Amino acid sequence: MKHQINIRHLRYFVAVAEAESFCGGARRLGLSQPAVSQQMRMLECYLGISLFRRCGKRTLLTPAGLTFLKPAGDITRRFDDLIRTLGKESDLSEVPPRD
Repeated sequence: MKHQINIRHLRYFVAVAEAESFCGGARRLGLSQPAVSQQMRMLECYLGISLFRRCGKRTLLTPAGLTFLKPAGDITRRFDDLIRTLGKESDLSEVPPRD
């Protein structure tokens, strides 16, 4: 069964890619390295491609990873901008809970 991906996977991917390390990416996110590694394996499994190439202590992007990085970063930034905009425009505490 394939897992679904969501904004969290994109955030983790961008953090690892920018840090060039699973440990460094996890540190930036305030998470454990095994948790981030597991999510990245799930992302790679979902996409059916390798995004990372491990080179000693460094983690580099594959050509597919390089292609994926800019759109993933753009999506996370746009999502964050949307959340900030919504927060400024309305009091989200007034939104009724979902059933």
